[in-house]
Parts: sequence; C-alpha cells; structure tokens
Amino acid sequence: HIQDTDNNNVNQVPYREKYAEIIQAVNNNNSSFILDIGNEIVKVRYGHMFLMNYDQMPPYSKHYDRAWDPWLFTKVGEEPAYGISYPYEALREERGRNSVAVAAHPTSWWHHNGEFISNIASTLGFEILAGSIDAMVIMGYDSDHKHYQELWYEVLNHGYFMPGVAEMDITFDSTHMKYLKFKTYSYLDDFSIDSLCTSVKAGRNIVSSGPLIQLHVNGQKPGAVLSYVEDEEFNIEIEAFQCYQASLSKIQLIVNGKVWIEHEINDSHYVQKEKLKINRDSYVLAKCYDFAGNVAITNPVYVRNASFENEDFKSELTV
Repeated sequence: HIQDTDNNNVNQVPYREKYAEIIQAVNNNNSSFILDIGNEIVKVRYGHMFLMNYDQMPPYSKHYDRAWDPWLFTKVGEEPAYGISYPYEALREERGRNSVAVAAHPTSWWHHNGEFISNIASTLGFEILAGSIDAMVIMGYDSDHKHYQELWYEVLNHGYFMPGVAEMDITFDSTHMKYLKFKTYSYLDDFSIDSLCTSVKAGRNIVSSGPLIQLHVNGQKPGAVLSYVEDEEFNIEIEAFQCYQASLSKIQLIVNGKVWIEHEINDSHYVQKEKLKINRDSYVLAKCYDFAGNVAITNPVYVRNASFENEDFKSELTV
C-alpha cells in the first residue's frame, strides 16, 4: 500500500476487496491457513493499536500521527498539534461487525541519539473503559516481556476483563525468527476468522514463543468466569508440552499477578494438579519456560462474584 501513503484521494476500494483475488487464492489452496487483511492501524502519540477482521478503507496511513514522529526524534520546536482522530474514534470508525482491536507493544520505549522515544499506550485505561480495545499485547520482542506482563497484571488486578495476545510487530515479508516465533493460540468453535475473533475477545487464549501450556480450573479453560463462596477449593490442572528447541524447565501457577507455585523441571511433557482456596475475586493463569528461553502463558480463568469494572461501564461527564 506504499502508493497510498501520501494520497488521501486514492481509489476508495476496501483493501479486502482490492486484494480479494489473492486472499481467495491463498485460502483455497490451504484448508489449514486463512489469510486476511489486518494492520497496525492507529499509530499516534498516545500509543499504537492494531485491528483484525475488518475491510480497511484506504489510505492505510489515515490514522498515522505523521507530524509526531519527526518531532519525537529531534524535539526541535514546539510539540506539534494533534490533528487526527483519537484512538477510540479511529477504532470506532474502522471496526467491522466482529473485529478485534489490540493495544500493541504497550510499554515500548527507547532512546535515540539521546532523545526519549515512546510508543507507550498512555491512554490504555481510557481505551479499556471506553471499549476501544478488546485485548492487549503481553508477549513480543522478548519471550518473557516483564513490562508487558506487569502492566497486564495491573489491569487485571483492577478488576478489568482483558485478554492477552502476542504480537510480531512485522510485516509478512520478514523471515526473522526473532519475531515470527511469537504466536497467539485460541480455542475455536470452528476454523474461521469470525470464530477466531470471538475466541480472542473471550480470552480463550495462550501466547507462546515455543512450548504449549493448557490450564483448567474446575474443568474450565482460559476466559471462563467462575463464581465462588468464601474459602471454596478449586481444582487446578496444568499440562505443558515442549517445542522442538528444548525441554521444559519451569512451570508457574500465577494468582492475581503473583507466582503462587513454581516447579523446576526437565521434561518434554508435564502435568500438574493443585487445589486452591479462593476467598476474594481473583484470577488464575499458568506459565511455562524451556531451556531455550521460550515462554508460554495462558490467559486467566477468572474466579469472581463481582462484575468486571469495564463491563458496560458508564460515567458521568461534564465538559
């Protein structure tokens, strides 16, 4: 889409339609792979968001804060005025019937020639409450990205429902395994883009750079919400499988963002069963490591009686 970058008068044919022949040819030749349109569509000073399962009208750079980056890397002159749609407006405009919007690389920052460069998701709390995003990135660039995970735990600890996914942050012409290894797996009802999006938004996900890990709480998978009575005991089962690179090295059960149980292991396949008493609204997730530095993390099973803070959130606002 490079030809569309600086041309707001490009032919207004949705990219899904423009590339329909290519998409259909790929999908017709492979029953286990689905190609579709997607893009890191919002790239602004308040953070980056990507969107999947939508038509996407050109130009693809419509929601790129193009005055910001040149200033950010030099800090010459005054900070440029913000002149495009805010993230929640852009995502509301671009969404399809069953799209998934994700906060990308939410704590990403670095220094360039002495200048502080930020892609930090600075409006994350607002976007969650406004329903702008459906998920946030918890794995990318590093297999065990502590900052992404800690921010996610903070969100979950405040009572929000928030699925976690992995990102590559590259285009398909890259073959660098440093990025390609980050994947999101999700439990689907059927093999389709719609089913995938429904499952991702429901939090039925596992992120991994190699191994696989499964979690069941009272027989329920990630994304499930279970009620409880005080000191109720829950049955937890974890099952992990190594990838081709190395054996599993460690298993963790994480409760409310803290490691509850940890086992050092050296196995290709591992099963662990535990019992956990719950006396407050909580969430449980599982994590495994291998000797090659890979990590896999499940989304949580929620054990709570209260509704989620971002469920049908309403707030009085005076302007």
